[in-house]
Amino acid sequence: APSTLYYACTAGHSGMVGNIYIVGGKGVRNILTQSTTLSGSSVTFDGIPSWATKITVNLLEASLSGTDEIYIRLRAGGSSITSDYNSASGNFQGNVNSNKTDAFNINTTGATQTTSGSMVIEKIDSAGLKYVQSNTFVVNNNSRHGAGALNRSSGSAIDGVEITSQNSDTLDAGTVTIYYE
Repeated sequence: APSTLYYACTAGHSGMVGNIYIVGGKGVRNILTQSTTLSGSSVTFDGIPSWATKITVNLLEASLSGTDEIYIRLRAGGSSITSDYNSASGNFQGNVNSNKTDAFNINTTGATQTTSGSMVIEKIDSAGLKYVQSNTFVVNNNSRHGAGALNRSSGSAIDGVEITSQNSDTLDAGTVTIYYE
């Protein structure tokens, strides 16, 4: 069912109108984690149901201990997927670009940068092997944008998200909220 249904009496009772809200099913925005502090080498969140077709990762003032890029990886069967991505991220002027095959990336270029914005990841096949993503972030008052795809030939259903860094930097600040629907 859609997330909202509307009703109105057709027998002449003008006051009998309203909304019916459907909670917990497909098409409803569910929270995987909300305002969770980012710290350590990576943070993982599992519990996305197999029927979910859209995942939204919102970062608020996320930062790393060094100059690595922030990576977002999908998880399946309790493990992070580290291949089969085709991801690009850069600034709006086009002079700071990064392409990756091991994660969806957010292009950052220096230590102590804070990253805020959203990445939307959508399933595009019924088997749950193909996903596309787009993102827009602000990194220290500079816009970053990106897009990408995950195209697996086999594997189990996506059931989680990992936030980590490109190399060995650690997450040292910020919060994340992840929705699925």
